[in-house]
Amino acid sequence: MGFVPTEKLTKVVDNRYEAILVAAKEARVRNSIAQLTDWDPDHQRPKITSVALDRMISGKVEFYYAEPETEETETEDE
Repeated sequence: MGFVPTEKLTKVVDNRYEAILVAAKEARVRNSIAQLTDWDPDHQRPKITSVALDRMISGKVEFYYAEPETEETETEDE
């Protein structure tokens, strides 16, 4: 996969910039897994970034939006 249209990304995530952040985090996870399993980058396998984008478009990557903290929450903890 060389080029991913933004339309495919925005079907999964509303904002294309957030889609890129999600894909980048997934690529980091995939890279860590590859390093732990002695993945050979010279072997004929797709690039980690392509794998992350494919997984995201197919709906295999789970993500959520963190709720922003309110001032009430911060003052109650003190």
